[in-house]
Amino acid sequence: MILGTQKVYRKAALFLFAMTFASCAVANPYCKNSLCNRAPLTGDAIIYRVLLIGDSGQLYKEGTGTRSSKKPLIHVLEKSLTVVPENTAVVFLGDIVYPSGMPDKDDISVETTGGGCKNWACARKRIDAEIDLVKNTDVTGIFIPGNHDWNSGRKGGWKRIKNVGRYIAKAGIEKNIDISFLPGKGCPGPREVFLGNQSIKISLIVLDTQWFFHRYEKPNRNNPSGCIPVTENGVMEALGEMLEDARLQGHQPIVVGHHPVKSYGEKTGYISSRDLKKPSRLFLQLRKRWKIALGLSRHMEIRNRIKSVFNKAIQEGLSPIIYASGDEHNLQIIQSAHKKGNIF
Repeated sequence: MILGTQKVYRKAALFLFAMTFASCAVANPYCKNSLCNRAPLTGDAIIYRVLLIGDSGQLYKEGTGTRSSKKPLIHVLEKSLTVVPENTAVVFLGDIVYPSGMPDKDDISVETTGGGCKNWACARKRIDAEIDLVKNTDVTGIFIPGNHDWNSGRKGGWKRIKNVGRYIAKAGIEKNIDISFLPGKGCPGPREVFLGNQSIKISLIVLDTQWFFHRYEKPNRNNPSGCIPVTENGVMEALGEMLEDARLQGHQPIVVGHHPVKSYGEKTGYISSRDLKKPSRLFLQLRKRWKIALGLSRHMEIRNRIKSVFNKAIQEGLSPIIYASGDEHNLQIIQSAHKKGNIF
């Protein structure tokens, strides 16, 4: 009996070892696509472009909020927005207010350090920093929700999402800026926006992926709050219909959501070097991989459903479909096995 138990332990140890080192996460920019090797385009060569920035809810170094304290990426984005702004859209891919979205204006919580931002005044500063990037330009700015904007997935998340939407809508009117928060009102989407010009037509399809995972109050069949659709099956059906419309109209579809559909990063259970240095993080990542392997991951379930919708559209002649997301805190470009398939 003892020998048998030892064998079981050895097999379990080998399994965990294999999972650990076969599941290494991407930390540096990862590109599995020939497009990555091309030289940067100049203004004359750009027909239309969509710039993507993920998890931008804390643009400044903690405790400052001054323009001199901007993180390096923001300097790069500001410079990019000066090139053909009239043919540019920038999409902020969720988590636009770290760490817990936008509370009510009369919230009296005290602002904290170390990444904390618990009151309305602090949240306003963080949104304004993002809005200011497109102010006084001809750029179209589109903001989408992330899990942090839903109060980090806790109670009251729906209310905070609606607060963010109202604030962005008001700022757009008062400052005369072309900005929007989509899908809006805590609705799951999909919501379609048409971008481009005479030379290229783009169907930007926005999903609020946190809606799928939020366990507390949100728009649903019993309380739709003006959202259509409000069921998981309805969202997938509407997404497929929008992709079919894009095919028939000759538009290039770009689907955006906060959570990745395909990734080699930590959020999908891959293990990074920093996980190996901290046993608690390593345990969490191994548990995530175990749930995925057993088919118990809710995130994997939604990713597979979205990919199924994409694959059906590809089979019907639409290609390529581009899906862009945030959440991972790294840069990846992944092309599916099909030569003219999906790009994530």
